[in-house]
Amino acid sequence: MKKIDSKTKRPASKPKTAAETVRKLKNAPDILQKRIDFNISLCKKSNGMKINLQRAAQNVVELQRGLTGSRALAGNGYMQKGASLQAYLLYYWPVSYAQTKAALQKAPRFFERVAEISGSAGTSGNAGTASKAKKRAVRVLDLGSGPAPASCSLADLAQGRGEQNMAFEFCLCDSSGDALSLGKKILEAAYAKNASVETRVCNLENVFQPKNGAPEIAGKPQIAGSAQSAGKPKNGAAFLDGKKFDFIIASHSLNELWKGQKKRGEKIAALLKNLSACLDDGGLMLLMEPALLATSRALIEARDSLIASGLKVAAPCLQSESTCPALENPNATCHAQFDWEMPQIVADLAALAGLNRADVKMTYFVFEKAVAGSFGQEGDFGNGENSLQDQKGGGPDFCLATETGLATAPGLANICALVVSEPMLNKAGRVRYVLCDGKARFTLSAKNGDHNAAAQGFFDLKRYDKIKIAGAQVRSQKGEPLSLGFDENTRLEFLL
Repeated sequence: MKKIDSKTKRPASKPKTAAETVRKLKNAPDILQKRIDFNISLCKKSNGMKINLQRAAQNVVELQRGLTGSRALAGNGYMQKGASLQAYLLYYWPVSYAQTKAALQKAPRFFERVAEISGSAGTSGNAGTASKAKKRAVRVLDLGSGPAPASCSLADLAQGRGEQNMAFEFCLCDSSGDALSLGKKILEAAYAKNASVETRVCNLENVFQPKNGAPEIAGKPQIAGSAQSAGKPKNGAAFLDGKKFDFIIASHSLNELWKGQKKRGEKIAALLKNLSACLDDGGLMLLMEPALLATSRALIEARDSLIASGLKVAAPCLQSESTCPALENPNATCHAQFDWEMPQIVADLAALAGLNRADVKMTYFVFEKAVAGSFGQEGDFGNGENSLQDQKGGGPDFCLATETGLATAPGLANICALVVSEPMLNKAGRVRYVLCDGKARFTLSAKNGDHNAAAQGFFDLKRYDKIKIAGAQVRSQKGEPLSLGFDENTRLEFLL
């Protein structure tokens, strides 16, 4: 059972201002602060990149407006501008690092895969064989990497789980040579003796998208022969010299491709399908996008296309092969929201820029390319317990109630679900959350201040908490979107 903070009043709370956040700052985790300190030193050493916090804050505002507001900067080479790159290093780099860490921490398969590669696992895990894995370097492909916050976060998280002597082979791909150069310096400084870093300047729209004729590659690769052979450009797996990777990352990069073009979703799906061919058996792919309606829904559509092509969802979804019910409602989406210990430089810039960075938000999915016949041997999360999975949709976003009145439904003895909303307080004084069981969405509510609900942590639920509900009360009438209620007999359990 999750510990409850008696002082927490989430339904009645207001977002923290930047100033309040600064006053309540905790020290950032040592490893992230170490990376930030190095980034600051890079900014100070680079010509024309002396740090002026006021000016840097203005550049942060311009980036924020251009990437999440008007989106005029998305895909327009902003990483090639020194001022924008400095603002990214100081502000968005730590945020992307934290987002990657939060996403991978929610995927147990990530740590299993790390153990398999490092040789610390007793067996090859999901492969289902009894042979020990041979220790080797972890191979990471980072597409649209920028200065490599996601790769650095992945490696630090892997090392932090006890694999202190792990070796890494990074392949960074981006359209900005300047960003790649910084990413290479950051990774080589972080893993001086245990990492090799390849950087490849390319246009992802051309390299991984099949077209009539040979695709063009923007710029020249920064390692000899990496993208061209005898003057002929390569694409897809050939561009990567046929290499297979343990982890593939695309962090906040897909939304910058094919902007405004027709059949954009189909092109993204084709790109990701090509990428999956570069994933080793048992390997994982992390896709992450901004928590905006359009970008979130585009990634959800890409999620469903990858499932159709044979990949399985390892996190955060409860069902590995089901299409996402959020797409049934054109106004619905799904994103994560995590608290974090804000680094001082981020807090300073947020305060000056008038931005709120008390938490980090993003839409993400972790996919696995499973060994044939091995994935899901124990079934999907909650299989055999959810009675909601067999009910048919009764609205654009929710499944139908099958019981009438306000009686406890015997068939709903145990429901496993993921929280996919913030708490919402209605005029009747009930606090409501939207939940997803992997195949359908429904709601769970409790009267504000209800002692049983409070004692079990209901009012402290956060997005992407995995829970089990027992003895839920059916509040909706038959034929209406399913609405469950908390009463004296309801039990709530937090799941890992």
